Amino acid sequence: MKQKFIFAFILLIVLSVSFAISLEKRSTEFQPCYIVNETLRIDFNVKISTDPPTPGQNFTINNFGNATRSIENSTIFVSIVMFDIPYCNYSRSFIPPTEIGGQFNTINTAGPLPQFINFNTTYIQVRWYEKIEDLPPVGCSQYNPPHFG
Repeated sequence: MKQKFIFAFILLIVLSVSFAISLEKRSTEFQPCYIVNETLRIDFNVKISTDPPTPGQNFTINNFGNATRSIENSTIFVSIVMFDIPYCNYSRSFIPPTEIGGQFNTINTAGPLPQFINFNTTYIQVRWYEKIEDLPPVGCSQYNPPHFG
């Protein structure tokens, strides 16, 4: 009887730990990416919701921050590429003129995402263009899948 109790107790602990690990929330973290002219760089934050994205649903990409210089006629482009299935999505939003120190915030919507999305093979890049879109971007932030890091 004592052995069965010990076995049941150990089994309960193992199951509790494995269930808790599977519930660990990993937020999608965006990192700055290369731009040609670092002196023009505008840093910004990127958050997505739902995080991670849900298959078959739209998700939003929120770009926000404080202007380190005056912003005029700026455009945000979001590119989503999935490596394991043929899927690309692009969206675009405009940033209103913002003075130095002012806050900016734009929201892009992407989707609906494919039913068989594997977020571990999905690459997201957010590029910021100022005035003329043919010029190199002045800001860039990207999410790399864990094994494409």
